[in-house]
Amino acid sequence: MKQRKHRSSLIIFKEILEAIKRNREATISRIATEANIPHSRLKKQLERMVKAGVVIEINSGSRKCYDLTEKGEKVLRMLKEIESFLSTLGLI
Repeated sequence: MKQRKHRSSLIIFKEILEAIKRNREATISRIATEANIPHSRLKKQLERMVKAGVVIEINSGSRKCYDLTEKGEKVLRMLKEIESFLSTLGLI
């Protein structure tokens, strides 16, 4: 039986940003699937990200979509650098 590895909040945050970047104007369902996070938990996280100015909510007809802001792009680059650095040290 494969043991499930828990992801840190920062890794989850990074994976949400990556999913949004890959799918410009991504729906919450697409993000949830790609970031492997429950819809209800993702919805709360996206609300925080919008308030922080990292993600923008776009109303596209009857559905909500999300995209990265310039600030979100910068945060994603920084998180990738941190992850890479920690990985080279064998810490993650």
